[in-house]
Amino acid sequence: MIVKYAFLILAFLTVFFTGPVFAQAPQQPPPSGSSNFMDEDPDETETVRIKRKVSSVTKGYRIQIYSGPDREVAKATKISFMKRFPSIRSYISYEVPYYKIKVGDFKSRRDAHELYRYLSQTYTSMVVPSLINNKIPPKVPGTYNNPDSPDQEASPSPADTSR
Repeated sequence: MIVKYAFLILAFLTVFFTGPVFAQAPQQPPPSGSSNFMDEDPDETETVRIKRKVSSVTKGYRIQIYSGPDREVAKATKISFMKRFPSIRSYISYEVPYYKIKVGDFKSRRDAHELYRYLSQTYTSMVVPSLINNKIPPKVPGTYNNPDSPDQEASPSPADTSR
């Protein structure tokens, strides 16, 4: 009887441990002179290039105008900013324990600093590195360059206002 169980256990272990060995097809070695399959596949590199062009985000800068634990204050800050600057995109994020409001999509720190100088009069703000949208709408003239004329700040713009 013990021999019968030992035989069943041995058969089971043999099937269990040798099954995965035969489950994968053998890989062929790379072509001579190449250490990577990707080097010889022109379709693959074209796909990678297309994905890079279509990618919707890149490294850049935004201006952070709020950072705090209160969600309602964060939402109110974002709404007030959107009313004052409808042509500038705003983003809300949550990084435990803080809600953060960041605005704008700038490719360089210099571009972000122009808006920062104006916003720092109203908001406690700072320029921060961030992933930004690649498809940045054109800057609307007079949106934030002249702080003495509040009529220009609230003027509607044809830019995308969906946030």
